Amino acid sequence: MLGLFRSHGYQKFKVRRPEKDIDTEEIFLDALEHKKDKEVYIMETALSQRIFQLTFGFILVSIIFFLCYSFNLQVLSYEDYSAKAESNKYLSKQINAQRGIIYDRSMSQLAFNSQQFELICYVDAISQDIQGEAQVRDVARILGIPFDKLMEDINKEESGKLLVAKDIEKEKAIVLKTKERDLSAFELITKNTRQYLDGNNFSHILGYVSGDTFDGESGIEKQYNDYLKEDPGILHIERDAIGRKIKEEIIEPAKSGNNLVLNIDFDLQKKTSEYLEEVVKTYKANGGAVVAMNPQTGEILSLASSPSFDSNIFSRNLTTEQFNEIVASPDVSFYNRAIAGEYSLGSTIKPIIGVAALEEGIITPDTNIYCDEKIELSDGTTKSDWKFHGWTNLKKAIAESSNVFFYHLGGGYKDFVGLGIEKIEKYLNYFGFGNLTGIDLPGEKPGLIPNPQWKRELNGLSWYPGDTYNVSIGQGYIKSTPLQLTVAISAIVNGGKIVKPQVVKSILDENNNILESFNTKITSEVSVSSSSLEEIKKSMKETVASPLGTARSLQYLPVDAGAKTGTAETGKYKVYHNWITAFAPYDEPEIVLTVVIENVPDNMGLANLVARELLGYYFGEEQRVQTDEEIINEAGN
Repeated sequence: MLGLFRSHGYQKFKVRRPEKDIDTEEIFLDALEHKKDKEVYIMETALSQRIFQLTFGFILVSIIFFLCYSFNLQVLSYEDYSAKAESNKYLSKQINAQRGIIYDRSMSQLAFNSQQFELICYVDAISQDIQGEAQVRDVARILGIPFDKLMEDINKEESGKLLVAKDIEKEKAIVLKTKERDLSAFELITKNTRQYLDGNNFSHILGYVSGDTFDGESGIEKQYNDYLKEDPGILHIERDAIGRKIKEEIIEPAKSGNNLVLNIDFDLQKKTSEYLEEVVKTYKANGGAVVAMNPQTGEILSLASSPSFDSNIFSRNLTTEQFNEIVASPDVSFYNRAIAGEYSLGSTIKPIIGVAALEEGIITPDTNIYCDEKIELSDGTTKSDWKFHGWTNLKKAIAESSNVFFYHLGGGYKDFVGLGIEKIEKYLNYFGFGNLTGIDLPGEKPGLIPNPQWKRELNGLSWYPGDTYNVSIGQGYIKSTPLQLTVAISAIVNGGKIVKPQVVKSILDENNNILESFNTKITSEVSVSSSSLEEIKKSMKETVASPLGTARSLQYLPVDAGAKTGTAETGKYKVYHNWITAFAPYDEPEIVLTVVIENVPDNMGLANLVARELLGYYFGEEQRVQTDEEIINEAGN
């Protein structure tokens, strides 16, 4: 039935022709063919004139643009791009040189150079070199770090340089250096660092260098930086298109810095610094300083300040947090008390006042003054002594440190006419107080000699007799550094010469040939008679030799010595700055030693203890006969 239905359907679409009927399939095929012909006809239709013009114009503009751009690159900007190409091809690098070495007076090396190694990766070279991944794998193996992690770090950097590792062990650095040609995408960088033989005990003398610039930042390193500083050379490197090294050429050779020889004695400096620190910590003082100088030449034999610091911390790879933690410690200080600590002198000023009184005819060596425990001023106030002395001459007054005797000499009392502040100031200036000594260390302070004009400018107040009395015994406004006192006492024992303190003895070239020597420099001569200086020198010997002398422990030294002790008020109850300045041997002094211990509780003679230990060490004493307690308790005022 279905066939009948379909037969009838097809019959509807048959077309009769004279010769033959046309079937339905032929009608469909003819329609499809007609559609294809129409599509072909549409595809072959000619472009319009407007489209042609736009297309041609675009092509023409593009050609002109590229021609102009090419002309700019090859003609107008040729020199610029050529220079850039050359700069990419050639690389100039510094050749590290060595900073100068520092020696003590016996040529023991105190400061020397070491090296740290860093590895740099040129990221572009890794991506352009088919062996780049193999190089990374090799480096990871040598350094002992994960390959995947190193590769990840490199891939994070699109271009430029990547710091792969720093502070590389020397053995690994050697391996990397031997494989330099195979690891062309990496570069081993050598950085100079400064090391010190005994960084803590010599820090205030030697100082340190900057980790960034390698320039001196303090101490001798800063003062003589221009002599010590190295002059790096220049290395010319030619590279290929992907940055690999082709050849190297030294354009300018490196030149090492000059070397220094110090006047410092290594053993004495080490002993001085360590013992000073021990006493300060044991007796809970705030700090202290020691200066040891040859009074004839000005050579600084030892110079210490406590607390100190370790110069080597600046060469370590510390984090900011670690560094800040170190410098914040109460046991660390960059303050050089020996040359910058300004303290009231206490009774160590009395030898200078004594010289002035002799020169001005206020007293003779035999003048006796009755010294009670105090004097009473016209306004009802009193000026006290630390004990009763009775009839006293100059020698006894210095030996036992009588305040009342020097009240008379400085400010006068009743019918006794004293020097007055103007003459006191004149003689203090003679001996170098209130002025820089000129030591070859940075950071020195000048101290202070007060006078009426200074006080008026400071606070608008008048100068009172009590101010003069205070200066006469080293109290009140007057200030001095330990170094200034050392220079002044040296002038007393060397015949009146103010010598310039000198830390550096000579400058040597890199082969240790002498370029310059620093001989004794006399900056001035004190305008006083040799007889006055000799009387004071004898009086200072009495401080040691007298049974009541305030430095009698020094009489047990292997040589004769002279000294003057002092106790400076601090404004705090029963807290003092404790002083001593001493010289030896008596007949031909070769050392003046000054000690100050800062903020000492209960007026203990800690400066005497330090001086006794150090002078005994210097003169070869095998064992000290007195106990620490005996020495501490001998000091007076």
